[in-house]
Amino acid sequence: MGLGTHPTNLSIANTKLTNFRIEPELRYWFNRPMAKHFIALSATAGAYSLRHKDHYFKGDVLAAGISYGYALVLSKHWNMEAEIGIGLGSFKGYDYKGADNMPSQKNYSRILPVPIRLALSFGYVF
Repeated sequence: MGLGTHPTNLSIANTKLTNFRIEPELRYWFNRPMAKHFIALSATAGAYSLRHKDHYFKGDVLAAGISYGYALVLSKHWNMEAEIGIGLGSFKGYDYKGADNMPSQKNYSRILPVPIRLALSFGYVF
């Protein structure tokens, strides 16, 4: 289960992104839990606000997909995991120009292939 957010006002190359997301995952381990190969079913739900120059996108996303990963046992309590996955995401929201020109109803809806996971992480096993 993952939670993530990017609530800051940092702007890079005239682009600003803020978001909040929750990402549950169900794994099947081929060997033993927390070691070697696994596949996972993943979901993501979140809200976003994206500004590029004077163009704005604001809305929510629901996505689901499948991923493959490998957990390398480093010691009795430490693991390193690599995971990659792809899925489909449904984006709904507002697409508008100018800070004051937000439409009264959602005018943007797309279903697109999205990367569900691309991760390299270290984990402590209790």
